[in-house]
Amino acid sequence: TATNITDTNYVTSEGTRRGFQHEAAKDVNVNTTGGRITKEQEVLANAAHSYVTETNPDNTKSGKCLTGTKAAMANAGIDVSGMAEYGSVPKYAKNWFDAHPEMFTPVKYVSIGNEEARAINATDIKSLPAGYIVIFVPPEGSPEAGHALITNGNGQGFADATDNLEWNLYTSAGKSSGKGEHGRFYVYKLSDKWEVGADGKLKLKN
Repeated sequence: TATNITDTNYVTSEGTRRGFQHEAAKDVNVNTTGGRITKEQEVLANAAHSYVTETNPDNTKSGKCLTGTKAAMANAGIDVSGMAEYGSVPKYAKNWFDAHPEMFTPVKYVSIGNEEARAINATDIKSLPAGYIVIFVPPEGSPEAGHALITNGNGQGFADATDNLEWNLYTSAGKSSGKGEHGRFYVYKLSDKWEVGADGKLKLKN
């Protein structure tokens, strides 16, 4: 169910999509086609869900996606204090993820069965399991900030709001680039160096 922000901002009078459509949160889906997400992914996804539902219950605020993503990560137990050194918008925060392979693993391929894989594409984003982090980076030189979110496994992304992840349909009000439109997206998952501590938060293994 779309909320008011989408009624006024999502589609132009000409019917052009203007952004990711805000939707009521569908909670966290711990299941995958192959079984179940890890406990670590569940902690991160639940932290993102809690942040959105507590700070933006009507899902009508937007524009601070990196703030929401960082807060969720911090609440889950991830030290994000150094991210600010890379910049205050998602397209620069990507460099922080790349600089910390001990914490995050890039996801570049998806399984197609029979032990085969193909390169991940935009339409795969809605099908990602819960607890993945997605960064949208506009083309070089674009003034747009990009977008950041944490997946919930139900075809949605959590940040400062809940949206529908239809990146491949994104058109930003006649602009040539929006939250990654005509640019690139990058997907990360928690590395295998994380574990869940006694306090229920993530911590890096010794």
